[in-house]
Amino acid sequence: MESNAKAEPAQSDKMKIYVRGGVGDILQSWWYIHNNKDDEYIVHSHYKNVKEIFDYLGAKNVSYYNFSDMESHNDGVDAILKDFGQEIQQQTKDIPRAFYSSFAFSFQDEELSLSAFESFEKDQYTVGIHPFRSDFAQSVYKDHNLPCSILPLEVAKSVIEEDKNYLIFGRSQELSDYGLEEPSNVKFVSFPSILTSLNTIKYCKKFIGLDSCFKSMSSMQRIPTLCVIGDFPDNTRDVMFIDQYVKDSVMTVIKTKNTTEDQEYITTSIKRFINDE
Repeated sequence: MESNAKAEPAQSDKMKIYVRGGVGDILQSWWYIHNNKDDEYIVHSHYKNVKEIFDYLGAKNVSYYNFSDMESHNDGVDAILKDFGQEIQQQTKDIPRAFYSSFAFSFQDEELSLSAFESFEKDQYTVGIHPFRSDFAQSVYKDHNLPCSILPLEVAKSVIEEDKNYLIFGRSQELSDYGLEEPSNVKFVSFPSILTSLNTIKYCKKFIGLDSCFKSMSSMQRIPTLCVIGDFPDNTRDVMFIDQYVKDSVMTVIKTKNTTEDQEYITTSIKRFINDE
């Protein structure tokens, strides 16, 4: 008897999955990678430690191409074509994304994140702040001839109030150079693994961020998020990481060409955001 069942394609015939961008992009595709560990991935990323994330999710067949700016991004495209051949363009598809998702982290990450949250002396309303931009975002600002300014220290100092707790996220060196003091209601979050730091965001009632994966993590979990972004057209940024969250009233956006010059406006907006019930 003849069977009507279609044969499954051989592994080599399956479409390869193209992943481009940074940690925020990968967070939107976290669910897919977690559920499709055996797919073949071509990862073209500006996050230097991207392999850590794919290993964490159990992906087994991954090729990595790193970039830091648009010039090295284009070099990466050339390298992919050289390694896989021109036909790779017909053999790949962009990885699926989701604007909202849940995240399952390891027991160790959960313990470390909870420990950071519970280290405050008082049980108070907790606000998260990531005052830095990603390295790639900084290169984009340079392309637009804008200063790659972070959230000014004076702004951070001004918005911190005694009746709330604050988790300040960043790399160890960033936080050290920033100059913010760490009183009893302020705790720095800078774990060796970015995944542990990202997991800690769920303990925040509200979150303030710039152009980075931290504001993506908060908005993906529907935590009210205020994002300070550059006042220039960027369709990819807006479509992927801004517009939908603004539409859903998850995100509030402040646009500025220079955070240093707009300190008063940014400070007033953040205070209003934090205290608006």
